[in-house]
Amino acid sequence: MRNFENKAKIKKVSGVMQFICGLVALGSFGQCVLIVLWPIFYAIRHHFSSTPNSPDLHSTFWFWFKLPFGALEGIAWINLWIFFGRLKAGHIFDAPTIGRLSIAGKCMLAGAVYVYVFEFFLFVLEIPTVNGSVQLGDATGALAGNLTGAMAIILAAWLLREGQTLEEEQKLTV
Repeated sequence: MRNFENKAKIKKVSGVMQFICGLVALGSFGQCVLIVLWPIFYAIRHHFSSTPNSPDLHSTFWFWFKLPFGALEGIAWINLWIFFGRLKAGHIFDAPTIGRLSIAGKCMLAGAVYVYVFEFFLFVLEIPTVNGSVQLGDATGALAGNLTGAMAIILAAWLLREGQTLEEEQKLTV
């Protein structure tokens, strides 16, 4: 009876988490679309401006380098959305479910490292960001949060994979 109650709770919570991950994935997709369409918006704004000014190449350059992070983030959230959908369907200890969680963690880890490397190169090249001069520690907070989240997701995927192995061994012995 207890196992049935736990599965019912997992299905209920997974439905809510799937909805949240879907919203975040849509936001990440919207961010990527905005980054791709940014030059068009900028050209239209510049064309219809009453005071002609030169285009701000620094902010456009800085903006375009955010696209890989947005794509990695979107891939991670889509994989989490699929992961929670599979949990909601009752697939807890199977390889595709655990694989989705592992992919999400690895994408978040790659995104965190990308952001820090990008900020480091901005610091070395002394390219000012939109808000002024960049400091090397600007990305440290984001890096720490993203690394912690990514490592927690990768650890959870590893634990689930070990649970899957134990479950398969128990089925073979029975």
